[in-house]
Amino acid sequence: MKKAFRVFYETRNKTSSILLLSEDKSTIDIYLSQKDINYKLNDIRCRTTIVEEVPLTNIMLNELSVPELSYLIGK
Repeated sequence: MKKAFRVFYETRNKTSSILLLSEDKSTIDIYLSQKDINYKLNDIRCRTTIVEEVPLTNIMLNELSVPELSYLIGK
C-alpha cells in the first residue's frame, strides 16, 4: 500500500515541494522524476532535502495527480 510523503527537493533552477504517493522512502526519487520533468535521476544537481510522511487523511485532493487519485479510490 502506498503512503503519502511531502517531499522538499532541489533541481538545477529551483527549490520546491510536492506531495507524492509511494510505497516507501526508497522509491520517492522515481515518482518525483515522473511528476516533475526538471527532476532528473542521477543528476548531482537534483536531490531531495526533506521527506516527511503525511497521513492520508491530511491530503487535499487538488494536490494529487489523476493516477494517484485513481489509486486511492481503487479504480
